Amino acid sequence: MSEEELYQEIFDAIMSRQLPPGTKLTEVTLCEIFGVKRNALRKVLTQLASKKMVELHFNRGAFVATPTVDEARDTFEVRRVLETAVVAKMAGQSPKPQLGTLRNLVKEERQCFHDKDYPGWVRRSLDFHNRLVELSGNQVMVEYVQNLVLRYPLISALYDPRSSNCCSFDEHDAILDAIESGNATLAVQCMTSHLGMVEHKLNLMGAEPAVSLEHVFRSRTVQTQPD
Repeated sequence: MSEEELYQEIFDAIMSRQLPPGTKLTEVTLCEIFGVKRNALRKVLTQLASKKMVELHFNRGAFVATPTVDEARDTFEVRRVLETAVVAKMAGQSPKPQLGTLRNLVKEERQCFHDKDYPGWVRRSLDFHNRLVELSGNQVMVEYVQNLVLRYPLISALYDPRSSNCCSFDEHDAILDAIESGNATLAVQCMTSHLGMVEHKLNLMGAEPAVSLEHVFRSRTVQTQPD
């Protein structure tokens, strides 16, 4: 198996939630399963780590990444800034970009939903955002947005684990309609609302706050001090 094929195998397993966040990617086991050497596997794990899909811990090994609540919120905040800029630019372009490929992708999303093909739905939903930014023609924007979009399955697996919710294909159609009409303001509103709805489905507000050692132990120290 080539390094490219190995990368795709692990990548697909993470994206489809078969390997949930926090899963230990044991080198010996993976090498035996795929018949590869450790050097090849480590190169692949390093590539996945560069995409924030895997975390490498010294003396502990590799694990599927576990985004924090703050990282999840930050991801959506940056996506709103970048992706609204993308649709505003596209709506203002003349001639308008050809959106036929994206329209077909939305049809495939809808079909996957009706067929209860969750992995296919997620893959096409992410492809929609990736291909949308590609049509903007801004290669720097493409790199940033695509790296952020990759984090959604991990965030969803952690903070919406029992749900099959993904992007709304109807909202994707509305975004394309706004771009085709040349209404940049409406396109921005549609994208802002869309990303807001996706984030709203996640249980980020109910996350437990981090425990402060100072708060715990200083309060106990005060209570035990003699009068």
